[in-house]
Amino acid sequence: MIVTKLMGGLGNQMFQYALGRRLAHERGVPLKLDLSWFRDARVVGADTIREYALAGWRIQASIATPEDLSRFPRREGLLARLGLAGSSLVQERGFGFNAKVLRTPKDAHLTGYWQSEKYFKAIRDILLREFTMVAPVCEHAEALLGRVNSPSAVAIHVRRGDYVNNPSTHEFHGVCPVEYYLDAARRVADRVTDPHFFVFTDDPDWVRDNLRFAWPMTLVMHDDNCTPHQDMWLMSRSSHHIIANSSFSWWGAWLSSNEHKTVIAPERWFRDPKHYTGDLIPEAWTRI
Repeated sequence: MIVTKLMGGLGNQMFQYALGRRLAHERGVPLKLDLSWFRDARVVGADTIREYALAGWRIQASIATPEDLSRFPRREGLLARLGLAGSSLVQERGFGFNAKVLRTPKDAHLTGYWQSEKYFKAIRDILLREFTMVAPVCEHAEALLGRVNSPSAVAIHVRRGDYVNNPSTHEFHGVCPVEYYLDAARRVADRVTDPHFFVFTDDPDWVRDNLRFAWPMTLVMHDDNCTPHQDMWLMSRSSHHIIANSSFSWWGAWLSSNEHKTVIAPERWFRDPKHYTGDLIPEAWTRI
């Protein structure tokens, strides 16, 4: 079996699932999800508490039991410490794509973020089927679909929230400045006729006060019945994308089926430019 350890929010969990799903599919073995990180984060009093979020998608995996997890060593072997896939315990080392991971044996435990489509692009069709919602779409999202599902629709994601309010998260990630969004909008307008920008955000007041475009803009607002999955689903129905330095909007853009989509992504994904992100953004996307 392949066991993948889930960590972080919805977007991060999707990256971890995607690699595990590919490996399990190619080896013909079950995929199990290790949820211990969420329990451990509560025990140590993590600044940002996350929840298991993949149940909202039609994934093909089950939750790893304590017996499942006991099959893997508590301490990493030499190969795992080197970031290689010769051990049954495979741990990510750095943000770059590691092709050796794709040679992982059929009985393995994965720990990492795996933020590159190179880990799972080979099963894109499977992921497009499985990253679809289990629950019915809320009325508000359904009403927006007709407007978002348009050749001129551009989804913009403005991620602030814990990126601003949590000191450690802010120090690590930072936020995309106003200038990034204005420049990205101009670039999209050069390629898309009569663009209409649909802004998805966790800080609508900041958007109202700071974003001014020369083209139509709709601030996407939901009621309490709408889940993050519905926001990502709506994003994916847009024809073009301006993403934040966020795995959430990365997936909103990646799941779009528009073969001719324009996707603008920030050049600086983390505050510290020393973090390598050369494999994070697909080659067809534009970084600014």
